[in-house]
Amino acid sequence: HFSLPDPGPKSLFDFSNGDAITLEAWVNPDTIRDGQPMYVIGKGRTNAPRFAKDNQNWALRLAGDDGTARLSFLFATAPTAEGTHWHRWTSKAGFHVITGWHHIAVAYQFGQPESVRGWIDGRPTTGTWDMGGPTKETPVVDDDALWIGSSLGGNPGNSFRGSLDAIAVHRVIVDDAAIVGLVGPTWSGETKATGAVFDQ
Repeated sequence: HFSLPDPGPKSLFDFSNGDAITLEAWVNPDTIRDGQPMYVIGKGRTNAPRFAKDNQNWALRLAGDDGTARLSFLFATAPTAEGTHWHRWTSKAGFHVITGWHHIAVAYQFGQPESVRGWIDGRPTTGTWDMGGPTKETPVVDDDALWIGSSLGGNPGNSFRGSLDAIAVHRVIVDDAAIVGLVGPTWSGETKATGAVFDQ
């Protein structure tokens, strides 16, 4: 994995309520198991001793589901005894692995759960808050590092297997037209050829 230290309080990598985020990357996974979350990029949850364990400010992952890779957006709020402080959104659309490069993106405005959006190869996908449910609570924010390709101290089960490129973190919600511009209109029209599955 690659680690980038957080510059300090209220850095460009820190997101709180009212802040908008779009995470995007080109991914080419070699394999993924059903139920496996592979980290593309995330802030916090590194298992660094200086920080709380459940301190995920935000993360973009791939999650294995029914033989496909789905988008997975994850963050944590203040811990609760019931364990409902994890909030995970998973896309309905996915793509088959070993089908080459795919562009993925998720956008969200913290505090507005209905704002979440996802794209695969330039095409929008809906999804569900399938852990912790939607929330307007503030995400956990601290000075833990930003990691690419892994989490939880480098846990193999959370580590990305394959190739990553052009990872970006935007402090705005990028719209459909901008996503197509990032992907390219030709590529976004070839989702069937590149293994994408849109089942919504």
